[in-house]
Amino acid sequence: MSTLLVTDLDGTLWDDSEICHPKTLAAVAELERKGVPLLAATGRRHRGAKIGFEQNQLKLPAILVNGASGFDFRSGTSLFDEKFELAVIAEIVVRLRDAGLSPALFTSPDQVVIGQNPTVGSKYVSSVTEGLVNSNDLLGFVRDEEVSVLGFVLMSMTKAQLDRTRTVLAELDFDAYSYHRDQYFDGWMVMGQAPGVSKWSGIRRYVDDVLGGVDRIVVVGDSTNDVPMFAAADLSVWVDGGTGDPALAELADLKIDGPQDGGWAAMVELVTETA
Repeated sequence: MSTLLVTDLDGTLWDDSEICHPKTLAAVAELERKGVPLLAATGRRHRGAKIGFEQNQLKLPAILVNGASGFDFRSGTSLFDEKFELAVIAEIVVRLRDAGLSPALFTSPDQVVIGQNPTVGSKYVSSVTEGLVNSNDLLGFVRDEEVSVLGFVLMSMTKAQLDRTRTVLAELDFDAYSYHRDQYFDGWMVMGQAPGVSKWSGIRRYVDDVLGGVDRIVVVGDSTNDVPMFAAADLSVWVDGGTGDPALAELADLKIDGPQDGGWAAMVELVTETA
């Protein structure tokens, strides 16, 4: 039976300092020796994932921006992009603007576009060392037919701002987003992709286009953006490490300890024993 193991990154494969436990790195190597394919699935854009991989001396294929992009860091090959229809993202930008909010946009190739007074916090803006684009007219930017918007994000929000954001998206009947308290930049984060796009849709595309199919998909994660893949996978594993979302535990088949304790190493046994 062929099995694909899919792992979230932050709070799952590595800890809050973006460091993998030695036991985790040994487990990744063991899976490679056993011939078990490993795929990362993350909300990070290309550069953020690359930095984390390089810090841990890892090269993996990855689903980025919560399913909106695929990239193989082993070969340096772009696999796919799933972009917004311009009318859809333009309407989101307009309605958020009317609510006093301004998202940052993730565009291809690997840029972060912000307008005036972006709702992301100065700490996040300072962290974007490459690919930051300042636009005086964010709406005009997204209406450019040559622009490929992969996702949007609002960060460092108060609860009131989060509630306004969710109200706007509900009024638009838009549900391709996740939200959670942000462990890196404080406050609340909302991140969205094109309708129908999720980590799970990216995983399925990778399975069909790259692997040509598998018998079973096992997923491991800790946060709300992992809900679609937990709901659809053959086996789901929740990371109970203190920063994980307890609501996700209700969907999980099994649980492991957090990345700070090398809990991910248990995946070798889980993948092989439950096959």
